[in-house]
Amino acid sequence: MDIVRHVERIRTKAFYYLLVDRLGTEAWVARKAAYLKRIREKESMFNINEPIEPQLFSPAEDDIDWYILASYLSYDFPYSDSAYSSSRIYPYAMAIGAVADQLRKVPYINDVLDKMLANNSKPETQLFELLTASFYLKNGYEVAFIPENSIVWPDGKTKKSPDMLVKLGDLEFYVECKRAG
Repeated sequence: MDIVRHVERIRTKAFYYLLVDRLGTEAWVARKAAYLKRIREKESMFNINEPIEPQLFSPAEDDIDWYILASYLSYDFPYSDSAYSSSRIYPYAMAIGAVADQLRKVPYINDVLDKMLANNSKPETQLFELLTASFYLKNGYEVAFIPENSIVWPDGKTKKSPDMLVKLGDLEFYVECKRAG
C-alpha cells in the first residue's frame, strides 16, 4: 500500500473508532448485524434474469450506520464498497479522523457524538460540526462544543446556543455551523 493510501486508511479507521468507541462495541455489533441483514435481504431477492443495477443494495445517504460500516470496510474489504456513497463519506471520515485524538479531548464532544449516533437518519448536522471543529483543531485553535441552550445572554435570557467556542491565544469567538441542505 502506498503512503497516501496508508494515511487515508489510518484516518478513516480513526473516524470509525471515534464513533464505535462512543457508541460501544456491543451496540455497534448489533447495529452492524441489523444493517448487514438488510443487505442480505436485498441480495436474496436477486434475479439474474432482470437488470442488475436496480437490484443492488443502495445505502441511504444519511444513515450513520452506513457511514460507520463504510469506514470499517474501507481499504480492507474493497469489494464491499458502494462507491457512489462512500466517495462522499471518505473525505469527511479522513478529515475528522486526522484529528480524532484531539477531538476526543474537546469539551462536550460526547454530546455531539451521542446526538449523531442516536439520530440514525440525519447525522449530517453533527458530521458538519465535527468537520468544522476538525479544521479549527488542525489549524491550532482550541475548540469547545457548547451544550444546547446553556448560555445566558446579556439580556438575561437563555436562547439557542452557538455550536462551539473557538480560541487562539487571546482571540475567542463563537461558531454556529450551518450547511446547505
